[in-house]
Amino acid sequence: MLLRRVYRAPELFQLLATFALMLVIKDAALWMWGPKPARPRAPGLAGAVDILGRRFPTYDLFLIVVARSCLACVAACSRARAGAAGARATQDREWSARSA
Repeated sequence: MLLRRVYRAPELFQLLATFALMLVIKDAALWMWGPKPARPRAPGLAGAVDILGRRFPTYDLFLIVVARSCLACVAACSRARAGAAGARATQDREWSARSA
């Protein structure tokens, strides 16, 4: 509703208006609910792990492992025959119609 007025504006103005709106919404949420989370992160991942003399939060390491595994799955799917066919079908309608 607020961005409807900037649809016809130049792209740079649209970008700045969208970014400014995001900052206003973020600050409003911080003002209403505060900076602290309502619930603790994940109770089972609350500790820290020592790696090469430095301490790393267990939750952060868990997120790194999950992100890496998701990237590995995406890479495997894009290199597999079915994944390549799916990517091609999304970009080339004629090819997908011929192969169906």
